Amino acid sequence: MTFINPGVICEITRPKLSGVGEHAGVFLPDGRVVHHGQEGPRVDSFEAFAQGRDVKLVRRTDPSKHWQIMGRIQSSLRRPQAYRLFDNNCEHFVSEILGEKKESRQVNGLAVVGLIAASFFVFRTA
Repeated sequence: MTFINPGVICEITRPKLSGVGEHAGVFLPDGRVVHHGQEGPRVDSFEAFAQGRDVKLVRRTDPSKHWQIMGRIQSSLRRPQAYRLFDNNCEHFVSEILGEKKESRQVNGLAVVGLIAASFFVFRTA
């Protein structure tokens, strides 16, 4: 955890426990991590989030936006939304918390691969 300074808010990821893909979270100024899993959004210690895996710093946030981010976190914890792989997963949660368009890079990547595979199949059988 030496790559993250206390007092900052960062997007972080670690390999999923299944070994396929990454699990995203938001590192908080107090050293804890807010993330969204099958059980809903929650705040855990950095160690509990890491689950013994390497954690990668994706990006730091603008310090001038920390109060807004903390407000969105509080709101999401008060009114949790159910986990849904394709439209409300951990990446959707992080992007929304950080004040961005709600999206998932991994789901978008799967959609592109699916479109390419479908196009290949259609053109091959035509």
